[in-house]
Amino acid sequence: MADSLQAATDIQGMIVLATRKQTAYYIQVAITTLAVADHLQTLPQEIQYMWPAPWGAIKVLFFLARYTVFLNVSFVLRYCFAADLTPAACHMFIGMGCLFTLGTVALAEGILFARVYAISERSRTILLYLVLQFIAIHGTQFALMTTFLVDLKFQESPLPKLIGCSPVSSPNAGRLLSAIFSLFVLSMTVLASIMCCIGYKRFRDNGSTLVTIFFRDGIYYFFCLATIAVANVVVNSIASRSPTAQAFNLMLGELQGVFHAILSVRLVLHMRKTADVDHQEHLDDRSFMAAPQEAVRLDRLRQLRAD
Repeated sequence: MADSLQAATDIQGMIVLATRKQTAYYIQVAITTLAVADHLQTLPQEIQYMWPAPWGAIKVLFFLARYTVFLNVSFVLRYCFAADLTPAACHMFIGMGCLFTLGTVALAEGILFARVYAISERSRTILLYLVLQFIAIHGTQFALMTTFLVDLKFQESPLPKLIGCSPVSSPNAGRLLSAIFSLFVLSMTVLASIMCCIGYKRFRDNGSTLVTIFFRDGIYYFFCLATIAVANVVVNSIASRSPTAQAFNLMLGELQGVFHAILSVRLVLHMRKTADVDHQEHLDDRSFMAAPQEAVRLDRLRQLRAD
């Protein structure tokens, strides 16, 4: 009787593990498809607007955020679809994927920080604050992620030829990941608030297309990424009560990084496309950093010519 109960328990455990892995496969395929599809869709704009542009901070951030995302995806793909990895190898691939994801997010958010600095008319005070916030937020995230990875353990698969090793979360894993995602929300909320306050004071009477896009895209960026981060916090809060939900933890973190890269890249491309249409010239880093002020100046020139 005892043997029968043990066998039933083992079978149930394998079913749960297989379900968790299958869910992870589906999520990873969806994330990879999203990253590749977006890259192919925006590649013509990248070639048109970014390749000829002079090198500068924005262009460097653009390409780093755009292409490091594929490193994240590659590490997690290797972990998900290889059934022959040892627990140590699984830990290495997941660890690299997590750290590169945070790196991609930091690069992508650097573009949003540059936008806030731009609308402040390159205020030294704002610049100092932004640098301190960037270091504090992302430094804390890397520290929390390092703690999470140190505590993370992997177990051998009962079916090594079919299912690879799987993570065994520590009691603090959910809290650590929730804290990381909460910092995303905090950082973006502060940046969006600063951007809206400065924008309202300085550009509320300006109807320029460039200014409108500058602020509208920034708000969309904040809303989309804050929504994903909140969803990640919710998933981590229920993961301890649902074995299947545990498969979502790291995958949704990866999704956060992919969306950061996608949206930050589209912010830059949309701005340069609009500037190219308005001015019939490529928008380099210097003019990108002064886009709102440049739009105001052009509108005033148009009004003077009309008069």
